[in-house]
Amino acid sequence: LIPADPVLEAAARLSAAEHVFFECFHHIVTDGWSVTVLNGELSEVYRAFAEDRQPQLPQLERTYADFISDQREQLQSESLEEELKFWEDRLAQLPVLEFPADRPRPSKRGHRGETLFRAFDPEVRQAMQKLADEYAASPFMVLTTAVNVVLSRYTAQQDISLGVPMLGRLDPELEGVVGLFINMVVLRSDLSGDPTFEELLERTAEANLDLYDHQEVPFNLVVDRVQPAREPGRNPLFQIAVQLLNTSTSGLNIAIPGVTVEWLNLSSERARYDIALNFLDSGEIVTAAVEYSMDLFDRWRIEALLGHIETVLRAASADASLRLSQLPLLTEPEQAELLAVGRGEVVPYPDVPLHVSFGKVAAGAPDSTALVC
Repeated sequence: LIPADPVLEAAARLSAAEHVFFECFHHIVTDGWSVTVLNGELSEVYRAFAEDRQPQLPQLERTYADFISDQREQLQSESLEEELKFWEDRLAQLPVLEFPADRPRPSKRGHRGETLFRAFDPEVRQAMQKLADEYAASPFMVLTTAVNVVLSRYTAQQDISLGVPMLGRLDPELEGVVGLFINMVVLRSDLSGDPTFEELLERTAEANLDLYDHQEVPFNLVVDRVQPAREPGRNPLFQIAVQLLNTSTSGLNIAIPGVTVEWLNLSSERARYDIALNFLDSGEIVTAAVEYSMDLFDRWRIEALLGHIETVLRAASADASLRLSQLPLLTEPEQAELLAVGRGEVVPYPDVPLHVSFGKVAAGAPDSTALVC
């Protein structure tokens, strides 16, 4: 069933020169790519009205209804069994990621959430691109490898699974269509054998290619086929999701002549998973918008997680031959804090021979002359 108001758009006038434009879409009718399409057409319509002309919008060869029809046909074909068999084998004996939490996991899953926003230094984006160029990988593969390194060091687990949204627009004729196309898939990574970052990146790239080849099976059918142990307080198959968006998939492409557009970060009050790591690549910097469960985590832990991902990216960019166990996690402030705690209070050290100190102890407690000797 489609909600009565799946799309909500509103504008608020703050002053003669300042306005807030608000877009709210139910996920049942749109996704990130679709918002980019909508905002691109919205910009064209605004320019056309300002120039007193008819908007020039693309003519679509296919519709969302065509996509749904094709999907239903596929789900009734023999190829569905082959795809389900792939996921059954790929996700067999999948371990649960035991990410450290600040509170015990509730017996019943809650959705109370918050979003942490952070803009990384430009050097972080440069480090990601450097690794991607050197090893013929995508920035997403590089970022996911760094995330897996951190999660493995947190949990001491070598079998890590992440939720990854796939675009689902395999037909180029669907690129201009608005609708919900994305499908969640599970990226399962093997970190055994203390591999180097370069080796891990190669493993991640291979696993990603498998995802592209098997991305069309709806997530709920995969869950039904794999039959993981269900816990009321956990999302099935994965607890942490990762995605890297750019200007073509993030919806940040409104361009109106004579208007300066600024994106306003709006924190979510709900958490779909334990943690959803959403990264936006503007081409110059990477910004994180991390949606996390407040029932499990305090804000400082999510801040630390982002800092550790950054540290791994910087270290791997400088030397990708570092092994999983060698890659640093702690940020410079964390290192300084730990060193300060380890130093302790400076106390005076007696400048006398050791046997003289023994004698003083014995003289002060004659019955203890033997425990001193």
